Amino acid sequence: MIEITVQTLHEMLPNVEHLIDVREPDEYAEGHVEQTMNLPLSTIDQWISNLSNTSTYTVICRSGRRSSLAIEQMKQHGITGVNVNGGTLAWQAAGYPVTKK
Repeated sequence: MIEITVQTLHEMLPNVEHLIDVREPDEYAEGHVEQTMNLPLSTIDQWISNLSNTSTYTVICRSGRRSSLAIEQMKQHGITGVNVNGGTLAWQAAGYPVTKK
């Protein structure tokens, strides 16, 4: 599995085409990386078929566990995912902003 640090995500953020946050909606509302779309891991069966196997998806969660689980399922469908190591906790610990929308 490909992993990147939050520092790498921060540097490449303007050019990230698909950034998915797989936390639950209540967690997402508490603060998330601005460009993310919220697609909870608990509903992956409902949205995974909408992903393209010609794109790369950067996936984040709270700490990196759920995003890695999502990427494993994506991989089974031929979809490429990149895990953000440490997740939103590491993002905030590094001093990067979150959005609460």
